[in-house]
Amino acid sequence: MSINDIQFKLMHGAGNIFMIIDNDELNLPIEQLAEFFTLHYPLHFPVDGLLAYRISDVNDYEFIIDFLNPDGSHGAMCGNGARCALKYHVEYFEEFPPDSYMAKFLMAGNIYSGFYLNFGDYISVTFPNEPIHPQHVFSFEVKLLDPLTYLYRH
Repeated sequence: MSINDIQFKLMHGAGNIFMIIDNDELNLPIEQLAEFFTLHYPLHFPVDGLLAYRISDVNDYEFIIDFLNPDGSHGAMCGNGARCALKYHVEYFEEFPPDSYMAKFLMAGNIYSGFYLNFGDYISVTFPNEPIHPQHVFSFEVKLLDPLTYLYRH
């Protein structure tokens, strides 16, 4: 597969739009992800970052997200991107997406906890060393976007 043939999804969380790819099979290093995102960008409108998803091979967390900024630099933690990644994980990699789900994942070198509630209507991420408060669980919507619909509206 050429770098131009990479399949992706678009998701938004609280107004931020992200391109998300399944990097588990592709296994592209950060440098090639940055090349794809900056030199072979397939869209005609900007997004806020690239989320590269991989299944974890350790028991401490279920998946790994590499986040790249629009300029291709390896980004730090992005809360809205993390919520999109959690929804992607549950809806594409769980055999039967549940009404609620809790997962741990690795992003920017830290392990985060994420909550998927009411069939994905509410998604929240708890930062390391942060106590879980009920108001953190109910968060902004996260949705899958159709590139043509988005382009038409904007």
